[in-house]
Amino acid sequence: MKGLFNFLGKFLAFIFAILLVVALPIVVLGYDVGRVIFDQPTVTKITTEIVTESDLIPLGLNWYSETQAERRYASGAAKAWVGEPDIVQLISFMDTEDWRKIRWEVLPNEILEKWVASTVDGVYVWVDSDETVPQVTWDMTDYIKRVDSEHGLTAITTAYNALPPCTDEQIADFKSRLAAAPAGTKVLYNLCQFPDPWKQDQFGDYQESLEDVVANIPKQFNLTAELAAVSDENVGIGALAIKEQILT
Repeated sequence: MKGLFNFLGKFLAFIFAILLVVALPIVVLGYDVGRVIFDQPTVTKITTEIVTESDLIPLGLNWYSETQAERRYASGAAKAWVGEPDIVQLISFMDTEDWRKIRWEVLPNEILEKWVASTVDGVYVWVDSDETVPQVTWDMTDYIKRVDSEHGLTAITTAYNALPPCTDEQIADFKSRLAAAPAGTKVLYNLCQFPDPWKQDQFGDYQESLEDVVANIPKQFNLTAELAAVSDENVGIGALAIKEQILT
């Protein structure tokens, strides 16, 4: 489960790419260009509406989490069931409605509105400058409080509830691995909902993953540094490519 939340920084950069590559062009195409493009408050307002009223964030979270999980396994950065379960399989159990629930729990509109405003402000300065990446910093204080609350627990519960009940074969496999493991060694639960007497302990692992998330969220997210580390070749959302699309 921890692997699912190791993408925080890159996913936030991906949200930024959604704002620029998807939302802003829609603003320009859907309204009179001369009236809108030079009206920063209007661009902020319309972009906020697109981001908060559409499924861009939940669908992006779904796609990006799965893509990054597959990339980590392909590159050897992670091995399924060696320190973490098969994250790609876990994600496959979650549908769009699950991602919508997670989005509303941890990224409510009031947080997204502030990020959109900071992003658009930074973009207007960046487009007219020689800077490679925009100078944008997101205040993560409200996000940390949101995740470190019942809302974060609900998001974890949503992912857990997406798992199917365990089969007899899966329970037997877990028992076999548990018996073979040295004393004190952590044994991963199969990707299914275990019955008692394991259920509480299994869910406790998911709660611990939430604590790891909270502990690793910075109070200020330096989007500039994150974008600078994202290459056009590897991810396709590099800052220069985004700027070129906006200018076009």
